[in-house]
Amino acid sequence: MTEQELKESIQYEDEDLIVLHKKPGIAVQTKQTGKQDLVSLLKNYRAEKGETPYIAPINRLDQPVEGLVLFAKNEKAAANLSGQLARGEMEKWYLAVLMDQNLPEKGHLRDYIKKDASTNLSKIVPEGTKGAKEALLDFRKIKTDGDLALVEIRLLTGRHHQIRAQMAFHGWPLLGDRKYGIMQDQDALPLALCAYRLRFRHPLSGARQDYETTPKGAWFERLITEREEVCK
Repeated sequence: MTEQELKESIQYEDEDLIVLHKKPGIAVQTKQTGKQDLVSLLKNYRAEKGETPYIAPINRLDQPVEGLVLFAKNEKAAANLSGQLARGEMEKWYLAVLMDQNLPEKGHLRDYIKKDASTNLSKIVPEGTKGAKEALLDFRKIKTDGDLALVEIRLLTGRHHQIRAQMAFHGWPLLGDRKYGIMQDQDALPLALCAYRLRFRHPLSGARQDYETTPKGAWFERLITEREEVCK
């Protein structure tokens, strides 16, 4: 990602926070030497403006996922925003494209999910399984085109690979998902998952902040022609 691309990805910025649209394939933060990540890029961006290069990611997206990521620009804002996230006060919506196989118009999923650190995969397991955590989400079908469906998902808990693991477990794997999905002919296309809406309270003023973005991934091009189709 170039400096210009980073600037163009920023949707909002003030003295306390930055909201940007992360493209798929770049990590929010990584320890791998020589790999780009948004935290490092934003620290350089702030340093070049003569600002203290403090950056703290609040909501994290997996590397193949695109969409809105929130960063705090100081410790006070980071503590406030992280508290909102931990208390479930930060609202997050996603868009996904999946095969329209007996998918209801809307639904609520409640499962128990456990991460396997050795494989970096999460699995739906029976309630009461040691180390498992409750996973909740709501979904609604927005639009279909042939055998594809555009789905809005409201994430109610933030578990590891939650949307991908839950939807696949219930028979609706996301397109382009190399870990939980069934690969299609276009297996080079990115994961069809975008964090498209984010709502929280400003850490200083307390005013409600509501941000939306339009997915840019190739799977969405067939199903989204106008932003209004998503944001009804």
